[in-house]
Amino acid sequence: MIHPHEPVFSVELPDNLTLRSVSRPDELERVAAFNGLIHGAGVVGFTANLFAAHPDTRGRDLLYVENENGEVIASACLIPWTLHAGEVNLPTGELGIVGTREDYRGRGINRHLMGAFWQRFEERGCLLSIIQGIPYFYRQYGYEYAHLPLEGGWRLQPDQVPAPLNDGYVFRPATPEDALLLAALYEAQAGCLDISARRSADIWRYLLSDLRKPDDMEHETLLLSSPQGRPAGYLRLPKCHFYENLVTIDECSEMSFEAGLAVLNLLANRARAAGQDGIRLNLPPTSSLLKLALAYGAASLGTYSWQVRVPDMAALLTRLGPVFSARLSGSAFAGMTHKVSLDFYRHCIELDFSGGALKSALTVKHGVDPILRIPPEQAVPLVLGGCTLTEIGESYPDARAEHLWKPLVEVLFPKTRAFLATIY
Repeated sequence: MIHPHEPVFSVELPDNLTLRSVSRPDELERVAAFNGLIHGAGVVGFTANLFAAHPDTRGRDLLYVENENGEVIASACLIPWTLHAGEVNLPTGELGIVGTREDYRGRGINRHLMGAFWQRFEERGCLLSIIQGIPYFYRQYGYEYAHLPLEGGWRLQPDQVPAPLNDGYVFRPATPEDALLLAALYEAQAGCLDISARRSADIWRYLLSDLRKPDDMEHETLLLSSPQGRPAGYLRLPKCHFYENLVTIDECSEMSFEAGLAVLNLLANRARAAGQDGIRLNLPPTSSLLKLALAYGAASLGTYSWQVRVPDMAALLTRLGPVFSARLSGSAFAGMTHKVSLDFYRHCIELDFSGGALKSALTVKHGVDPILRIPPEQAVPLVLGGCTLTEIGESYPDARAEHLWKPLVEVLFPKTRAFLATIY
């Protein structure tokens, strides 16, 4: 939300351009309108909603460049997330809604926006940045595919869905008054994952607000009640999505077998009524509904991935200390007291463990007898658990563990179950 007393970021650029942060509703309207011209009409509402009503955004998160005539010619923003890994919160900044007017492209304006973005990233204390962005382009800014699922999923045909066991389940639209219930149901399903997105009751109220302007991120959120009238789960259906010929579900709570059958029948009936080809389940691997669909023959559609940049890997590893301790405690390395070095070729990070707890993670120029060597870009999917070292090594021969310590590397950096349900 825009706060009237928040300091404004403002920098003069060459060619009579000014880079600013948004501080007033009229500025937000101008930037939202610009974003609509660049990205499509649905992004107007998305921008306006995100910075007028989302509980975690601030005006300094929305950056724009204007020319001497006061016309917006470029914009970008930081969308604040909190990711949850084990018992650790990871402040995260999504780089979003990036665009430049066509007649101003090729002048380096985007690099000025990126510089301001990273300044704001540090102000917010973020540890990693995520982006949904176009393939390949954002590698020039240090982003790498982390193999955290983004889009894709599984396809199920309506005729593969068995009849429901009980017709007494009832679906109704969720309202802001359901925020606390939905937050509890969400936390229960997110607790099955190793990495997930935090979503407070306030964010749920934002998602369900009837004051939101139409935007590309609109969802239909339904609550499910059992035949006895008790809450049985929820599901969210995006109104805009890939695979337009498929009814898509991209979020749901954990639910019973009977409730899951009721949901699959709802989706199958909607697909038939709309003349669509089937159902797409863009859900985490832990989802009980997805497991049900797989049992009935759902086929993989593949998946895309979030791109991630970690500017300070030592800081991220330090924050993940409790996660490493938990992994060590359940392994042959429980209670380990040892210094180990990770070689990222351009630099090394020394991890100092004492009694199974991480005391420090320090960046050094040269490490002593590193247990792991890996290209810095591939360290991102390894640390976040999108890929194992063995999987990375199949494509990157310079990613390898020192033979003696390979079991320790596998304990510290296992494959994780991750899924980021949207916070907007």
